[in-house]
Amino acid sequence: MFAHKDIWTAIDKHAANMGHSASSLARAAGLDPTAFNKSKRISSNGKQRWPSTESISKILGATNTPFMDFISLVDHKPSAAAAQKIDIPCLPSTDAERDGFFREGGAPILSKWAAYEAPALFQDMVSLEITNDAYAPFLKQGHILIGAITKAFQKGQRLFVRLQSGETGIYDVHVAGPNKLQLLPINQNQRTLSIEAGGINWAMHIHHIILDE
Repeated sequence: MFAHKDIWTAIDKHAANMGHSASSLARAAGLDPTAFNKSKRISSNGKQRWPSTESISKILGATNTPFMDFISLVDHKPSAAAAQKIDIPCLPSTDAERDGFFREGGAPILSKWAAYEAPALFQDMVSLEITNDAYAPFLKQGHILIGAITKAFQKGQRLFVRLQSGETGIYDVHVAGPNKLQLLPINQNQRTLSIEAGGINWAMHIHHIILDE
């Protein structure tokens, strides 16, 4: 039996694991940004409000997360895939600006990347280690970003982006048109980008964030 508090806590944990607030996770899933607000979890007469199975399905779909991994957040037990470990390619964020780790056209040369021991559920993904304070206060040194290399962009995605210029940053996709993208930086020191999709040399869709301490 799952308690009301357990379900909502699992949603909050899942949002944090994905590098989102509860509202930005809802937005990424195509839901109303206030869908998961704490004020909506209890009605004005004190009755408990539960998230719908449809809303949970949408946030798991938006973050490419298996249902059993969400359940593991609810009952506080790691799934079998989370308990098993594998090595996935890992690149320090400061090396992401360097050409030696990428082929012409942006394809990463994964044989030159280091390895990071990650849960087996991240099979076929890659990772980036934050190695400076460029993304503070949202991310700090030691955070590991895990995700999938992508050339298909959708509104609500959080991306680690390497531009054709070699510049890198972490952005949320705000507008994803057929040829144009508008990217909002998580760091206020960086500018909003309005570029053609071809202006991106390489991008990773961030699925999970781990603090490796």
